[in-house]
Amino acid sequence: AEGADVQAVVVTAERDYTAATAPSKGALDETQPQSLITHKYIDQATPEAGDYTTVVLIAPSVAGVSQNGGGVGDTNTVTLRGFQDGQFNVTFDGIAFGDANDTTHHPAAFFPSSTLGAAVVARGPGAAGTMCAARKHIQASRYSLHPFIHPQIAACSLPRQRVRLRQKERTRMTTRLDHAFASIDAANAQDPNLEDGTPANLLYGQRMTAEQQRLFPDASDPLRIACRGQHIERWTLPRDAYPMDRAGYLQWRQEQGRRHADQIAGIMRQAGYDDADIDAARRMLTKQGLKRDPEVQALEDVICFTFIRWYLGDFMAEQPNEKMPRIIEKTARKMSAEGRARALSEFDMPDAFAQYFRD
Repeated sequence: AEGADVQAVVVTAERDYTAATAPSKGALDETQPQSLITHKYIDQATPEAGDYTTVVLIAPSVAGVSQNGGGVGDTNTVTLRGFQDGQFNVTFDGIAFGDANDTTHHPAAFFPSSTLGAAVVARGPGAAGTMCAARKHIQASRYSLHPFIHPQIAACSLPRQRVRLRQKERTRMTTRLDHAFASIDAANAQDPNLEDGTPANLLYGQRMTAEQQRLFPDASDPLRIACRGQHIERWTLPRDAYPMDRAGYLQWRQEQGRRHADQIAGIMRQAGYDDADIDAARRMLTKQGLKRDPEVQALEDVICFTFIRWYLGDFMAEQPNEKMPRIIEKTARKMSAEGRARALSEFDMPDAFAQYFRD
């Protein structure tokens, strides 16, 4: 009826096989054109003797001399939308680099493709913070196998241990877990919300992995993946898409869990995991068996530790003081007895809060 309130309509769709396997991907929520070149493509389809220019040749608007390797000197450079090397910047793991003599780059001397985790080519004009004399640039970043540009080409590094393994035996370097992590990070690196210059969801996933490795170093792959992808693309379903009350919050949280589980299931299937592992990760992400299933409870402990260590301080600053005891009590109640005991030993809490962690 005219004038009646209408709740937000949320439309979801599964990615088809073509979109999931394309070597160069795009994001619908980007305001400027960009291409993500996945780690899987780099590992399986680029020459090990190549470099970042070899990798980005697959992207639209990028052109170069050779797809077969680095060559010598200046022979293997690329153009980006007609801009010649020297007319755009290059960064690696977020740090700009160039030759000592001028603003050009000698690709053969830097970052062979065997060290790269992913690359992003951004072809838009950039924002006020990225436009300068060299308006286009190539950059590589350590966003867990992820890079960025405005307009730019980005590549990110692999951890040294993985680089050494790749040099030993390329075909065994990338495990199913590596593929899953790279796909999760690629998705989360699109988060427009930044924390210290890093996409917030990407940083959250990395912090979750760090806590998991401390608390559960022998975790199964499904638990590791659930931790890394617990908030995958969370920003795509904002809280205000649902009524701003308790019922609306619970609906929003339930839908987030379902979406996260579906997306992680697709990533795991593409990485080669079987149905049993996928179902295990789905149970964790939808919190089926909390307090009964050890791995579901382990994920909850990791979530709580990540919240306390990284987000509780800012959260407290936004809440009235009288609400905090109840919030801390609910957090402690979600944790296992072992988790509460460890939290008491690791975090310096006032007694008013610590009482909720004592059994």
